[in-house]
Amino acid sequence: MDAMNTFEPAKPLSKPTLVMEFDFTSKDSIPKPTGRKMNVAIEALESGTAHGVLFWWELDLWSGKTYSTELGKSPWQDHWQQCLYVFGGEDVECEALEKGTVFTLVACHDDTSISFEIAPKTISEPSVQPTKKAKVNENLKATEPFSTCISFSRALQLNDAHRMDALYSGIGHAIEMKGKNSLIIDISDFSLCAIIAAKSFGAMKVASVENASNEILFLSAMVAQVGNHLPKDEAEFKILHAYTENLSCDDTGGAADVVLAEPYYQILEGWHLQEALNFFYQLKSLKEKGVVKDDAVSVPSYANVVVCAIQLDESVAIAHAGLKNSVLQGFAHDEVCKYGNYFSTYDTQMFMSNYKWKRLSENFTIAKIQYDGSAKAMTIEGDSQWAVSELKSGTLHGIAIWIDYKVRVKNEFSNEAFRTITTGNRHHQQSFRFVPAPSVVREGSFVKVKASFDTNTIEDHKIDIKF
Repeated sequence: MDAMNTFEPAKPLSKPTLVMEFDFTSKDSIPKPTGRKMNVAIEALESGTAHGVLFWWELDLWSGKTYSTELGKSPWQDHWQQCLYVFGGEDVECEALEKGTVFTLVACHDDTSISFEIAPKTISEPSVQPTKKAKVNENLKATEPFSTCISFSRALQLNDAHRMDALYSGIGHAIEMKGKNSLIIDISDFSLCAIIAAKSFGAMKVASVENASNEILFLSAMVAQVGNHLPKDEAEFKILHAYTENLSCDDTGGAADVVLAEPYYQILEGWHLQEALNFFYQLKSLKEKGVVKDDAVSVPSYANVVVCAIQLDESVAIAHAGLKNSVLQGFAHDEVCKYGNYFSTYDTQMFMSNYKWKRLSENFTIAKIQYDGSAKAMTIEGDSQWAVSELKSGTLHGIAIWIDYKVRVKNEFSNEAFRTITTGNRHHQQSFRFVPAPSVVREGSFVKVKASFDTNTIEDHKIDIKF
């Protein structure tokens, strides 16, 4: 998480401008499900390339009160955030705006989505002044709804260039070690690793396992196979619609020499410790049944469970600390208090890059999940053992938890070269375990963390913190 909080600020090119209004006072004033398309004239206050639109909403309440989600306008919260619509493409494909000119922003919505675009031609002279009200064409439909096959978290993950590069390097090295005619199976969802092996490295016998509980996964894998022109001539590329626990050598065509995983499992999306454990138990079971050879190459080779002691910004800590009083504004919040207290017993998920926080320790590993070797050799090192790290002075609110996957790659100087695929960056969510109560710690004191894992299930793990 070293570079997680370092972002260059965006440059605003115009003042905030009203682009849409919704009147909820009567049924007739609510827009049709097909939505509307509005053209808004806006003056550029600065010159620059328009990469996207930052937008938020304001709610007019009673007695002239307005609640705004504009950054810094209302008390801090993280459940209603600002949104960024990115135009996409290269800089040359985005509209270049010049200070003092007026451009037309096209704003669209329907019942499920909002989209924006800048009209291709920028007005050279401000002949039309921006107005508060937007021109509305009720007959124009908004853009097509967003795909539900890929979530926001998954899209971020797939845009992690370091992650993809490490996968490519690891898969290429595994095929070089075992040969293009070796049997390769991919036990992650969506067949990404299988496609890389077959298309980019010429693997001749590839099988991808897609979980039988979700038809979308199987359909997506089939579409990806066709889109990548697989299988190639004289090669095998098959998608097995099955649970891994039901696989046999008859299904795969023999015992696998190489096992691939991102690891990514849709049902566990964002819960990276569970994903790492899921790959561990699936792979161990396949080796016990002889579906995967004991000396098979695994991509990744092992996973480190990494933590860091964290002091949260005061506003973040207050928002997640639970209610001190179960009665708020005359309403009972007993259930809220009950579940809020669970955050010191169970993990919560946070995009740490979205919050302000301070590191109180170095990153340190509390467990190592081994994927290489025979089923008996596959162990979780550090299970039920205390890992220790020195603390800096501050207020300890809890620990951030993430996974560093280690992928063996080719190195001309050593056979033990590894690349890291981390979930401790801005492309992934991290787990966070709160301590029961915020505690002031001093420089030179220590924090101890122990992870304990059940040998049969990915859900049952325990994390203890002492300081």
